[in-house]
Amino acid sequence: MKKRYVTHLFFILLLVCSFITTTSFTDVTSSNSKAFECAVQRVDHDAIIIRNNSAFLEQKIANGWPGNGTTDDPIIISDYRIEFEQEGIVIENVNLSFFIQNCETSDYDYQYWNSIGIRINNCTHGVILDSYVHMKEIGVKIENSDNITLYNTTIRDCHTGVTLLDNTNIILAENNLGWNDFEGINVTLSESCQIFGNSILGVPDYGIVCLNDNFTSITNNYISSAYLDDEQFSHVGIYSVMSWNLDIYEAYINDCWIGINTLMTTDSSVRACEISSSTEYGIFLGSGTSNVTLRNNYLGPTSGINAYDGGAGNFWDDPYLQEGNWWSDYSGAGFYFIAGPAGSIDHYPNVFYPSTSTTSPTFPPTSVPPPNGSGIPSDLPFREIMIVGIAIELVVIFYLLTRRRHRMSG
Repeated sequence: MKKRYVTHLFFILLLVCSFITTTSFTDVTSSNSKAFECAVQRVDHDAIIIRNNSAFLEQKIANGWPGNGTTDDPIIISDYRIEFEQEGIVIENVNLSFFIQNCETSDYDYQYWNSIGIRINNCTHGVILDSYVHMKEIGVKIENSDNITLYNTTIRDCHTGVTLLDNTNIILAENNLGWNDFEGINVTLSESCQIFGNSILGVPDYGIVCLNDNFTSITNNYISSAYLDDEQFSHVGIYSVMSWNLDIYEAYINDCWIGINTLMTTDSSVRACEISSSTEYGIFLGSGTSNVTLRNNYLGPTSGINAYDGGAGNFWDDPYLQEGNWWSDYSGAGFYFIAGPAGSIDHYPNVFYPSTSTTSPTFPPTSVPPPNGSGIPSDLPFREIMIVGIAIELVVIFYLLTRRRHRMSG
């Protein structure tokens, strides 16, 4: 009889453990937190400084890094945790193909000034993915480079998340850039960069800044200043200055002072964006902004003004498609007149209520990142704790029942 009770107890524990395993790992892999998922596999390592091809090959041999540096077989630097008050990983003057994968860099004394997590300079064919950078002045800096990708990486608690300076063909995709002190992404003097699918939360000043850039594509990014109450900050979702051929498509921006702000920006477009809960302006086109087309955007509700045009020659609709924008404060009759000295008009406006929006982010807004260095999203353990508690209760109940039956049979 005792053997049968033990067998029953074993199967209960097995079922509970199976449920815990399938639940937790499924949630982790689907929560846009892959950068944290592998944190326990990282090993401590000194700063990695690579100045040229020959130094790269020497360190490859010394550290046993796989790959030979071709596009088909890149050198892979992976699974390191680097705590250093200066630059964590530096690769410059290199035309070998490389991956930086599942690496974590931070400032061990949490004083991030004059430090960079990962810096790429004068390189081609590089990829940074599944990594975690925090407590640095600049999380990732890419300069004078071509064909570099930053993918699925979390950068938080830095002054600036990502800086792109004098580059071409850079891709920033599906990164989590939450709670940086000044700006999420800065694109300066760069051409043909693609920024898509990123989540930028807790924007104190600027979510994305484009400065003197050309052919930058900003697509399907989620930007929010929610949870920040300090009114001294600017809280601008996307800010462009002297940009050419800038395309902003499907941006989801809320709780900012200004959703999209432009200055001296030309030959650009803003399409299919949702901008809500702005405290001053949803879209603000500043002086020198011209030939910008804005259509099929959803603006409002807002406590300020949905749109302002201080430029000249901008288009708030598409006469060929007869497509305008959706306005939370549109009466439903006549044209929609844009505030500002430009005297712009949306000739094909639509009434917009938040419940009637036909657009939505194609990725879930990322939750608040975990505390520094924890390596696990702070909201995940709750479910495991609940399941373990239920398991303990089941075991206790089973034990009491078997004990009671034993006494009764005795």
